[in-house]
Amino acid sequence: MKIIPSEKIEFNTALSITEVDNELRKNIQPKRGIRIGFSKKENDKVFEGNHSNRKFEVQRVIYHRNSFLPQIKGTYQSSANGTKVIAELKLHGFVIVFMTFWLSGVSLALIATIFGIITQGTNPIAVIIPIIMLAFGFGLGHFGFNMEKEKSISELKKIFKKNE
Repeated sequence: MKIIPSEKIEFNTALSITEVDNELRKNIQPKRGIRIGFSKKENDKVFEGNHSNRKFEVQRVIYHRNSFLPQIKGTYQSSANGTKVIAELKLHGFVIVFMTFWLSGVSLALIATIFGIITQGTNPIAVIIPIIMLAFGFGLGHFGFNMEKEKSISELKKIFKKNE
């Protein structure tokens, strides 16, 4: 299991490079700024971000807050039977930094607790709390990312009318 969740996907589509450009243009809106509230505006765009020079950086448009929404960076190039799309899904950089600091702090607490058990005779049951917090942190990151990953991959393949 990866410490930091990510996924790399590759697939072919029968669309030409020009058609892929057109599909991206039709389905990507510019990134929105910070929004207050949960108001849903009518929008037919599936992703927000940008694309140019056969590269794209997008995330799915959602109308709620989710720190584990995959950031998709991809490229596309001509292939024998259409276009080959290569994309990598990762967590947002800020989320990775935050989770690293948080899990590091919990790890230090675990080490301190173990040290206290060994040297000062602290109750061994105290080690359960940092272990639960570590498991929760890793589980939250992986669960949140994997739930959103499947939706993002599905929408990306739907845009490119992926060949099955």
